[in-house]
Amino acid sequence: QDCFKVFVESNYDSLDPKNEDFMSDYKRFTDRIYDLDRRLGAIICQAFDDCSGIESIFKLLDIFGSLLERPIIAEDTNGRYPAILAMYDRDLDTAKQIYDMYMAEERANDGTPPVHKNM
Repeated sequence: QDCFKVFVESNYDSLDPKNEDFMSDYKRFTDRIYDLDRRLGAIICQAFDDCSGIESIFKLLDIFGSLLERPIIAEDTNGRYPAILAMYDRDLDTAKQIYDMYMAEERANDGTPPVHKNM
């Protein structure tokens, strides 16, 4: 809000091309937004590093959504995507191994799935 306050409280005509006050205020505004994007990018990268698994990473991606498309934040976070895909690939391989194990048990039991005694 403080970033926008400068434009709301200004006394100059922002449409006057000869007035340099608007350009200096705009430059300060863009510098501040750049700094905020850098900070937010660092926080998001730290959050990626702190995620324990693929599910928490997907939740993080959902939470930050379109913020990850901002150019400055994208610079910081694009390097994380190959690691995310590798984690996803490992999880898929694990699920495939579990599926294959149960299918092998089913074939060993003449096509009937293994049933626990309490079922």
